[in-house]
Amino acid sequence: MEDVGITQDQFNVGQQMLSLGIVLFEIPANMALYRVGPGKWLTLQLFLFGTVSTFQAFQTNYASFIATRFLLGLTESGFIPGGLWTLSTWYTRSETAKRVMIFYFGNQFGQASAKLLAYGILHMRGIGGKAGWFYLFVLMGGFTIISGFILGFFLPDSFKRPHPAFLPKWQMFTDREIHILRNRVHIDDPAKSRKKKKIGLAAFKKAFSNWRMWAHFAITMCNNGPQRAFDTYAPSLVREFGFGQLRANAMAAVGLFLQIPVSFLFSWFSDHFNRRGEMVMAGFSCHLLGYIFNRIFTEVSNRDARYFGVVWTQTFGTFSHPLNITWMSLTCTDSEERALAMAL
Repeated sequence: MEDVGITQDQFNVGQQMLSLGIVLFEIPANMALYRVGPGKWLTLQLFLFGTVSTFQAFQTNYASFIATRFLLGLTESGFIPGGLWTLSTWYTRSETAKRVMIFYFGNQFGQASAKLLAYGILHMRGIGGKAGWFYLFVLMGGFTIISGFILGFFLPDSFKRPHPAFLPKWQMFTDREIHILRNRVHIDDPAKSRKKKKIGLAAFKKAFSNWRMWAHFAITMCNNGPQRAFDTYAPSLVREFGFGQLRANAMAAVGLFLQIPVSFLFSWFSDHFNRRGEMVMAGFSCHLLGYIFNRIFTEVSNRDARYFGVVWTQTFGTFSHPLNITWMSLTCTDSEERALAMAL
């Protein structure tokens, strides 16, 4: 904030601009993915997101900070629901929760690793006369661009187009494998065989008039609202407990690493016993308990106790969301409704 010349309030506005970009373009992004295919669309998104992320390194004032945050949200929008929708087209109902959770492991592991990487990269401050955050954006943005390049060689579009974006003539599966893959999914859920070319007005009416979608939406808001804010400012909280600034980044990663095995346990239980709602509510309750701990610990001077509250909240703060999405996707009756519901 000092280097760019912005205040805490302006930083908060930038965070909201990121969210605004996501909210405005989440549904249009999923509509585009539905039409052109995930192999092309998700690959393009990674390239664009990585490019914007990299060029954050060159921001110099409040205007460039706001602009890059909004563009970051715009290019990020639709990637997670698009990835989740793609998974739903390849796997059966009994397999979905584990696959969704594995998908989210990338998000969880990425957030946790980013804080550890930041601890090391921020020590580069002064090299070439640049700030530490300059190298943070360049290195992490470059990694995302490379990831997009790799995805373009390995992510197929669908059963009808089983080839990646960069190798349109290479069929990743044999005809027999495609037959098995397609039929096992369609026998499990016949609605998946009735995919249309694009999402029309009727699909919007069906998805947005379904009260179940709004119940899942409310669960998402109640879980992700506090969790996103808490994760954004977790390093700042740890620093204010009396730990060093760079060390706080590393310490803010502990709970995010712990949530990975805990998430897998909950998702396995959800799939194995077909207890979707119960697992969402169990995770939700553990998340709430974290905020009760944090409120109590504000009255305690022991910084280790306060740090325990941060770790607990991070451990149980995220995985109710992918479990809720899985639960929601299984109630959708066709691909169009599922694509819109996941974006919502």
